[in-house]
Amino acid sequence: MSLIEVEDLRVAFPKAGVQAVRGVSLSIAEGECVAIVGESGSGKSVTARTLVGLTGPGATVTAGRFSVKGRDALRFGQRGWRRLRGRFAGLVLQDALVSLDPLRRVGDEIAEVLAAHDVVPRAGRAAKALELLEAVGVPEPELRARQYAHQLSGGLRQRALIASAIAADPPLLIADEPTTALDVTVQAQILRLLAARKAQGTALLMISHDLAVVSSIADRVLVMKDGVVVEEGPTARVLSDPDDDYTKLLLAAVPSAASRGTRLSAIATGGVSLRTPLPERKVDHGSPVVEVSRLCAAYGPRKVVDDVSFEVHAGETVGIVGESGSGKTTVARLVLGLMTPVSGQVRLNGTPWSTVSERERRPRRSSVQLISQNPLDSFDPRYTVGRLIAEPLGGPSRERRDRVAELLARVGLPADLMTSHPRRLSGGQRQRVAIARALAPQPQVLVCDEPVSALDVSIQAQVLDLLGEIQAADGTALIFISHDLGVVHHISDRVLVMRDGQVVEDGHVDEVFFLPKHDYTRELLGAVPKLVSAEL
Repeated sequence: MSLIEVEDLRVAFPKAGVQAVRGVSLSIAEGECVAIVGESGSGKSVTARTLVGLTGPGATVTAGRFSVKGRDALRFGQRGWRRLRGRFAGLVLQDALVSLDPLRRVGDEIAEVLAAHDVVPRAGRAAKALELLEAVGVPEPELRARQYAHQLSGGLRQRALIASAIAADPPLLIADEPTTALDVTVQAQILRLLAARKAQGTALLMISHDLAVVSSIADRVLVMKDGVVVEEGPTARVLSDPDDDYTKLLLAAVPSAASRGTRLSAIATGGVSLRTPLPERKVDHGSPVVEVSRLCAAYGPRKVVDDVSFEVHAGETVGIVGESGSGKTTVARLVLGLMTPVSGQVRLNGTPWSTVSERERRPRRSSVQLISQNPLDSFDPRYTVGRLIAEPLGGPSRERRDRVAELLARVGLPADLMTSHPRRLSGGQRQRVAIARALAPQPQVLVCDEPVSALDVSIQAQVLDLLGEIQAADGTALIFISHDLGVVHHISDRVLVMRDGQVVEDGHVDEVFFLPKHDYTRELLGAVPKLVSAEL
């Protein structure tokens, strides 16, 4: 039975002059997973939200047919949609920390859904909330039910959100980027949980930019671009033998071992997506730029980095992988000189860095720059793009302006963005501004902490290509932290695998990923979803 049937769905925002969805048709049956993929702004999320009446204020929705369990959804008012949500469809969004109420305990959050839809009597809601937390694999549910969202790890928060979404036992789950920014093992757990719900007869609508995730769970896939479905069909066929050039470009943009040394932003020629080589990058194997020696760090009594050592040379990329809490970001903070180690040290160009005072470090701070996961959080919201990039620069204002224009051009952005505020830019544009800002003082080392984890596959490809070009031109050393092993294999020369603050395996990226020696490395690699597509 089709739970939802939509024909010729059109969604517009007249005040903004945007037609977000144009002529989309889809159906979702019980026990089926339908995925929608495409770039940011393609209309994926607007389509998904429209199916549960959450399109947003000012939107106009039309369709040739819009049926929910046989009822005409075009006739629903807000009250009708509120009765439907939760009971008919549960919504799982990308950022559980934003979705969950920060002032409410997790158990109370789930109990609210039980109360709103009269699932169980008041006296039984606390017990039912514990049952739901246990059902989604949350350990120690009694403890977690008493905690707030910020006290849980990313994986536990996402499970709590899923527990809330399934509390009224809806026949449909809409999952909008449910595994983005989760490490590979937690991602695998969430996907197993969603697959189990599907096996029990729940229908899934999956929105994702990760084609491997889609490949692992979806029965059918719709590829969207500019509000239009450009290709649809069985997942295995679309992701292994696509018809549309845009689908081919998306597949060519997926990073892997096979894409090393080439641009991910492929060119479509004669129905074929062609990757071109990146500029040659030379690694200086002389004296290292960064030397990390037996580094240990702690937060209070808890040791979070334990006896970590590695080197990074000019022009080299060292990847760091591991689960959340493994110590990756703490290593980055130590290299940046933002934390003082308990023991061991970091040396920069052969000179002590982590063991000296901030006064001694400050003249050399320009040598080490950070590119973070969410640049918007690191930007002063009052500053324009031009002021953000110019901040590390000295000299007369005209020279600074010329240098900002040069940096914007280098990261592929027009000079007229100088007067814009970052909040008005797309995610990809903001990340390019972050790179331009990091390049302004001409650093020797870029520390990249999950710099592409929240970007769709095509924008991710552009950012990774840009980093490759920068390295080839400047000989910049990269420390690249990511939970995406495909990205790390594509960009890195060497890789460190961290667990519980320690490096359990390190070496050349091909050696570690193709011939892992440690059980934990094998566990990480085994958790990576596989794309059914043939290598491009």
